[in-house]
Amino acid sequence: MKDDSEKVRNSRSETIAFAVENGIQWIRIHKDSKAAMDKEWNIPEFCKQNQKVWAEDFIDGKCNLGFKCGSASGGLVVIDPDNEKTWRKLKGYFPATTVVKTGSGKFHIYLRVPTGLVSTHRIHNGNVEIDLQ
Repeated sequence: MKDDSEKVRNSRSETIAFAVENGIQWIRIHKDSKAAMDKEWNIPEFCKQNQKVWAEDFIDGKCNLGFKCGSASGGLVVIDPDNEKTWRKLKGYFPATTVVKTGSGKFHIYLRVPTGLVSTHRIHNGNVEIDLQ
């Protein structure tokens, strides 16, 4: 991915541009949850056909987006530290990459790895909580 190590993306249009630029597929999710709005969200052809409409809905504030991790997006891994303290500790351990500020004010670290290397995991060790997806 492009070297955006110090850039934090905030706007909805920047989020879409980032996804398109990096070959990331997305799905529509309900505004107040992480639940998919479309029952066919896991069918690749359905997602590809609807990316433009979903992007417009997101920009218009009708929904939120969930990025599809793994092979659907070229080996995308999202590291989701559950608090800013953990994020600040982690950010120095990764190569230059993109950090996204979420709607809730938290941060996601975006990386690419060989497809199939990582599945969803939750790490909890004392004060450190991280979701890997």
